[in-house]
Amino acid sequence: MKNSPVLIYTKAYNVAAEHIFGYTLYAMGGSKNVNFTKKIRYCDDKKLYLYICHKKGREEEKLPVFVYIHGGGFVSGMPDARKAIISNIAERGFAVVGIYYGLAPEYHF
Repeated sequence: MKNSPVLIYTKAYNVAAEHIFGYTLYAMGGSKNVNFTKKIRYCDDKKLYLYICHKKGREEEKLPVFVYIHGGGFVSGMPDARKAIISNIAERGFAVVGIYYGLAPEYHF
């Protein structure tokens, strides 16, 4: 499983996406006026987590929730590479939950 073609592709894709998109298209204009609570476990599996992001100073307020599920066809992608998108949504007054779901073939959809 460690060296499966899908896993190798996924790791290469994530590195490329972070390099190409993470610091250009996705990260440019990302809001600095937000707080991230990172890698919150939502089940017993330690590999699966979520992020919560909201505008600074609004920690105690009830906010509408936007659930961001990254793309990747269940074989690639991570919410880490979408921090700029998530932060920009939070800047507009939402509490944003970015979910990292398990990727195939290790996990079934």
